Amino acid sequence: MKTPLEIGYRYILPSLKSQLTKILTTKFNLNQIETSKTLKISKSTVSRYISMERGSKIDLSKFSEINEIMEKLASRILEEKLDEYSIEMELIKITLHILSKKYLCNFHAEIDPQIDPTKCNICPNIFKQI
Repeated sequence: MKTPLEIGYRYILPSLKSQLTKILTTKFNLNQIETSKTLKISKSTVSRYISMERGSKIDLSKFSEINEIMEKLASRILEEKLDEYSIEMELIKITLHILSKKYLCNFHAEIDPQIDPTKCNICPNIFKQI
């Protein structure tokens, strides 16, 4: 069985990073070099996020709540000049929030047929305090 933490690390975090990259380049009009410097990642990684070569397994943009959270994070990154550790911490918090809301239980069941979303309540029970 794939654990919720594995889902978070392998699928949610890359999707969040991809979404954040797209928000910075489209909504805030940063070019790829500026985005790379802002997020402290390579330009090629930015390019791979934008072209959907990386972080595209899950489309988190369908969750309006997550869109709002990500746009606020992008704004904070630019306004407060957050460092890479703060950015990573915020992305992990958002990952845990997504897990707590059971947004991706059906996805989890698709990639791991042992999971029964109707019976599993691991994520909301573990991550609700966060």
